[in-house]
Amino acid sequence: MYDGTMKNVRQQDTATEIQITRAQSEDILSARINQKTDFVYNAKTGELKIGEETFATGVGIRDFSLLFDDVILEVTADCGTITGIFELPETAEKFCMEKGSREKIQVFGEEVWQP
Repeated sequence: MYDGTMKNVRQQDTATEIQITRAQSEDILSARINQKTDFVYNAKTGELKIGEETFATGVGIRDFSLLFDDVILEVTADCGTITGIFELPETAEKFCMEKGSREKIQVFGEEVWQP
């Protein structure tokens, strides 16, 4: 269940970084990057799904960074390991998180949500 609203996170001609910390009590971290692309990480299996692409990453990762500019998304895990670079089907201008899956989110270093 997403929080019901898509937050505007991007201004024209700029890149946006969103840093997400998975709640330690949750096994699934889920976000919607735009209307067509979901980001879903399973901490037990280490599987990360972005849009239609699924691949194995490390088990138990808590920290992710999503850096996007128009239709390019770069995902970094555990403060530095680049997990992948993806082309999005549409411009990433809005973002929402699944309730309870995150401990903390920061956009450009400014705290946006914290339970």
